[in-house]
Amino acid sequence: MKKITRHAMQYCNIYLLFGFAFLLFVAGPMQEFFDIPRRYFEYFFLLILLFSSLLHKASSFTIKITSLLFLGIVIQYLFFSTAASYFVFTAKIVIVLLAIKELIQVIKKTKIVDINILSAALNCYLLIGIFFAYLFSILNALDANAFLINAPNAYMSISNHPDDYTQLDFIYYSFVTLTTLGYGDILPNSLTAKLWSVTEAMVGVLFLAVMIGRTVSLLGKKR
Repeated sequence: MKKITRHAMQYCNIYLLFGFAFLLFVAGPMQEFFDIPRRYFEYFFLLILLFSSLLHKASSFTIKITSLLFLGIVIQYLFFSTAASYFVFTAKIVIVLLAIKELIQVIKKTKIVDINILSAALNCYLLIGIFFAYLFSILNALDANAFLINAPNAYMSISNHPDDYTQLDFIYYSFVTLTTLGYGDILPNSLTAKLWSVTEAMVGVLFLAVMIGRTVSLLGKKR
């Protein structure tokens, strides 16, 4: 049993990366073609973050807060409403921030470059994109004109479009911004949306630069 636990702890970042990759690749078609509710994907995403905290031996405070917030989200969906609420968005933001904190600590403590630590860096990068997606979702809930979508003839606000953008659409927009692709099918309209989008783009570029520098430094010490 101890050997299995040790093996899981050693490769937990790889398992976490596979979980994220599965969600990003499968969640869209599963919801679009099979009409599977989005909340099931959110349960899976939050569960893998919770298990990641356990395997990383996170502080008891992190595990308690993550567990309580996850339980609160489940109760909200089961007994109150499945519609997105400020509590759910705030809870998910806190859970993601705690997961990012634990991954950064793992990256800082490492002395060697291996597949596990590279997976931790990729997981941290993905979580940054998801964190901003939740921020954009809250902003859209507060201001329906914060973002514009590319309609057939002109850009229009999301509130005037028959198909309101879901959480997956904001995840798409967030990663397009994080990687500085900028397709232009979704545009920030309000000042806050513009500044947050610019901030995310800068964070994405700086994170990659810092991680490359960190990796090269560790490889140099190894030699």
